[in-house]
Amino acid sequence: PDHSLCLTLTHLHWTPLLRILRTLVLFLAVSSTSLSAAQYYSAYGQSRTNNIATASGTHTFEVAGIASYKWTLWYTNGVYTAAAQADESGFFAIDPDYSYSFSPGTTRIEALVYNSDLSVFHERHVWNVSVRPNLAPYTPSGWSDKIVVSKTTNTTTDSALLTTADSLYVDWSVKNIGDAATSARFYTELYVDGLLKNAPSGILVANMETPPTHWKRLWSFKCGLQARQQHATTPQNAR
Repeated sequence: PDHSLCLTLTHLHWTPLLRILRTLVLFLAVSSTSLSAAQYYSAYGQSRTNNIATASGTHTFEVAGIASYKWTLWYTNGVYTAAAQADESGFFAIDPDYSYSFSPGTTRIEALVYNSDLSVFHERHVWNVSVRPNLAPYTPSGWSDKIVVSKTTNTTTDSALLTTADSLYVDWSVKNIGDAATSARFYTELYVDGLLKNAPSGILVANMETPPTHWKRLWSFKCGLQARQQHATTPQNAR
């Protein structure tokens, strides 16, 4: 994968007999996304490659600080956009820009800069743009938190009192807050103090569609925590 996201959230839960340190670490082969139209710049002066993760929609790309009397030719996925735009900076060195409407997937935008009569190539500016899913910890309505520790199964709120005689269960949830579906199933694993608890391969989760409403609950799993101890519970998801 080209990108990864590591998001850590920590929550302290106190009871008279037990302190549980709950840390949710979500590590995924995905990227965080922008939620609105954006403009991306690449500084003139040398060839550059820019890798961008963003949302669907129309975004603008610009070669910033260009010199006078330069021609810029734009390409999308290797196809010359002659009908769209070819920029000449002129005496006033007007920075060239190009807008494109993106859908889920990966798109390559290129700006090739030449001299005034297109006889001499100067530099290439590339934007590799990905519109991808973005899986994140999620607190559904009515839940105590993104991770719930309780004495009973199929609950969404923390138990108020935990003792050494209790079997403890963990519920957690994940939501696709990106701008594309995951396109494949993925696994989620629960670690307690660094040890995998839902062996051998974790919980298989079906493909997650795009937001705003799609999320998955990972139902109660007996995690083997004991009272009077501090533990780190770590649900981890992988494509």
